[in-house]
Amino acid sequence: MSIILSHKSALIANLRNRSFSDEPRHCFPLNPKASEKEIERCRNLFELGKSMPDILTTQRKQRFYFPDSVQIHYAKNLEGIPSFIRVGDIYVASPELLFVQVAATVSLTDAILFGYHLCGDYRSADVRKETGNQPLTSVNKIAAYLEALPQMKGTRNAARALRYVIDNSNSPQESRLTIILILPNHLGGYGLLAPALNQPIPGTTKIGDLCWLEHGLILEYDSAKNHGEGARRVADSVRRTKIELQDFRVVSVEPQQTHSLEYLDELAALVARHLGQRQRIRTERFAEKQRALHDDLYGRSGLPF
Repeated sequence: MSIILSHKSALIANLRNRSFSDEPRHCFPLNPKASEKEIERCRNLFELGKSMPDILTTQRKQRFYFPDSVQIHYAKNLEGIPSFIRVGDIYVASPELLFVQVAATVSLTDAILFGYHLCGDYRSADVRKETGNQPLTSVNKIAAYLEALPQMKGTRNAARALRYVIDNSNSPQESRLTIILILPNHLGGYGLLAPALNQPIPGTTKIGDLCWLEHGLILEYDSAKNHGEGARRVADSVRRTKIELQDFRVVSVEPQQTHSLEYLDELAALVARHLGQRQRIRTERFAEKQRALHDDLYGRSGLPF
């Protein structure tokens, strides 16, 4: 018998051990069931706490020996599709499958945000320095998975959201700023050329946050949470000076500035000028759509996790 962890429980398991992302993917196991003892072992192994583990099955009449202690989810059309990571006799939904599951139940904006979460690493800078950057998956891996999937709930929404996901974000703030800059006008964004995130800067030992290196432009998001206070702020200023000596324009963005649409308009105009893009916003009711996107990004998230 094999337990299959899914949804929130699978996300927790993947985040507990990011090395899972390098493991091969497996197909749906035969006869997945769970006893009380096995559920408790699974809960302890992945530190799921007191919440009810999310268990996946393909049959609505599948018998579970301890149904009052699990949240049952049903999957269709996954047979023969490598969608799970095997940990002993337990199967865990892969980050690629998690993206489809979430995209089936949330708004486009939240699906995009979740994609950045899976394809980036939001742990603190100090932790990443010790362990390396370890995203759970990548845009290319998710795209390949979607190509292998038959049409099922969530695939269309996932494919649409993935168009706007970029690898390697190091914070939710970087993700939000990137999204509002690159989403097309009809979705409330500025339609700018997509940057690369957290890239080595030529001629230096530094990393830039939002980078258009071929255009000589870098946006630095000065989050106190991710970049520190006091001495770290001074170090950031020195870092920007060294980068600018390599003929890159560095624009510093403070957290409070992103809450102002007026500021974002000015920032987008500056970026567009450096990229050589002409901003022609012809979408009807753009201001309304821009406000709605901003509220989605900086307001209350509809993500279930």
